[in-house]
Amino acid sequence: SNIDSYKPVESSNVNFDSNASKLTDDGKATLDQIAAKLKGTKGYVLEIQGFTDDRGNKSYNLALSQKRSENVVRYLAEQHQIPLYRMFILGLGDAKEVESNKTKEGRAANRRVEITLMRSDVESGTAK
Repeated sequence: SNIDSYKPVESSNVNFDSNASKLTDDGKATLDQIAAKLKGTKGYVLEIQGFTDDRGNKSYNLALSQKRSENVVRYLAEQHQIPLYRMFILGLGDAKEVESNKTKEGRAANRRVEITLMRSDVESGTAK
């Protein structure tokens, strides 16, 4: 009932190799940092959105982006005991590019999962 009280506080990206959903060591390190900030915290949810570059067909990219998101959730749940009810995921394929897919660097930037930390004003007592 207090879902509207959640506001974005911080975002992080985990990048992936081309055509892959396996977390890299850098990706795991980013997730470890996020989890460390959340230890003992209440009143938060994580919005986890997976993306791809524009290579491949739409249905393949949607499935790959979903699998990337699921691997992020699995890592946070298994390695850091973050409850599943605190994580909302969606794979969006190539829907939201952050850089042009015309360059190798741009495609690499678009192969990502965005993790947005949302905090509740109600839980922290700052609701108006």
